[in-house]
Amino acid sequence: MTSIAADLFMHPQSCVIEEIVDEQDTSTSSSEQESASSSSSGSEEQLDPQLQQLIAECERLKQEGNALYAQGEYDGALQLYWQAIDQAPEDAQERAVYLCNAAACYLKKQDWQLACEQCSAALKINGSYLKALVRRATALQELDDLEHALADAQKVVELDPGNAWAVKTVTKLTPEVQARQEKLKEEMLGKLKDLGNSLLGKFGLSLDNFKAEQDPATGGYSIKFNQS
Repeated sequence: MTSIAADLFMHPQSCVIEEIVDEQDTSTSSSEQESASSSSSGSEEQLDPQLQQLIAECERLKQEGNALYAQGEYDGALQLYWQAIDQAPEDAQERAVYLCNAAACYLKKQDWQLACEQCSAALKINGSYLKALVRRATALQELDDLEHALADAQKVVELDPGNAWAVKTVTKLTPEVQARQEKLKEEMLGKLKDLGNSLLGKFGLSLDNFKAEQDPATGGYSIKFNQS
């Protein structure tokens, strides 16, 4: 297990199974939770009885999954979460929670790619879902996709400036991503130079025969040829 994965146990807010939260709470704190009954009571009045029954069944599956998750039975929990995911309406906020809970199981199983995919699906439903952003950032770090992991952590800081995990992650990843980008730029320039030299070599020339000089007055550049 890597240090990133170990942080899941040191920072339980990144993988704890949660109840659905009201939309206005998703941008405040990643640790705030509410019961499904209190969060959906206002919307249930507008749902038809058949849909209410469907959501209630999905919530029952989620609760059973939560119980298995708490016991460390992640495969069993996943089966129940996926039943809820398959039955829930595609755009339901509850479905985002089921997807994110499934992602928590995949993180525990160290299946980083599947964890990332479930978080992405949850974020399509709720783009400000903090737990999904945290879990996807964790999975992306394990997949060595630091640039996108940093973007997710920065989004968490934007939504929840007091999130200690996100602030620490942004501080850690920013110089690493910058260093990688600089290295990539140097590698690309080196390849371009090699390509240019291979073409100019046919005429007995190289890029060393050309020099870019900046005009201090205009700031523009001119290319001068030097036959050596």
